[in-house]
Amino acid sequence: MSNTNITNRNKDGLQREQRYRVCDPKLVRVLVERHTDHDADQIEGSLNDLSQSGVKMFVPGCLPVSEAIAVTFSIADLDLEISVNAEACWTRPASDETWLMGCSFNPRLNETMLCRLATTGLIERREKERLPAAVSLMAYRESDAEPQQIHLVDYSTKGFSISGRKACQVGQRLRINVPTSDGQQTTVMGIVQWDLFTTGQHAVGCLTRPSSVDVLRQCNEKYQKELHIKREAAIQARKENLRT
Repeated sequence: MSNTNITNRNKDGLQREQRYRVCDPKLVRVLVERHTDHDADQIEGSLNDLSQSGVKMFVPGCLPVSEAIAVTFSIADLDLEISVNAEACWTRPASDETWLMGCSFNPRLNETMLCRLATTGLIERREKERLPAAVSLMAYRESDAEPQQIHLVDYSTKGFSISGRKACQVGQRLRINVPTSDGQQTTVMGIVQWDLFTTGQHAVGCLTRPSSVDVLRQCNEKYQKELHIKREAAIQARKENLRT
């Protein structure tokens, strides 16, 4: 899987701010509000990529450079809406009578907003391939006397994300009990990088060691294999019942 992040360098060879491609522009509605002398004018656009400081998007016309606008991103299925003030920095013709426009945000998107966009699947922030997972485990935060049930959502070579009912603080250590193939248990440690509350659950991203990721991968594969066997057995049982 190719790297979905865009790293640019300026003419002096210095790295610019990280930009992120939009995973599926069709899922998000982009509304650009122009403030003219007489009334507010709204046009719809389509995202190309974005960063904390700005966005590139396709619009059905050429907007004047330095024009102040308001940009709203919304995903109806997720009840997500983010509005931010911006300024048109440049435009150039694209195709099909559309224009590609670069805008700067004022103020910049904060880290929480960027995490929210990534968690909902709008943008991809990870440099490494993210593999989906679906297994329930028990985890302890540093302050916990009793474990909480969490769900492993996905993992990459450098970390993993989970969902659970309890909030985690950035920098906090998270200890996850993981069953092994020999019937024992081992512990995976993660450092919380972000926590986002959405749809009644806390989505939490953690950084961990590659060896710990291997443990999570093996656990998830074992669980999925067992689940597949149970489903096949249930299907076979229904077939036998129909024959009788």
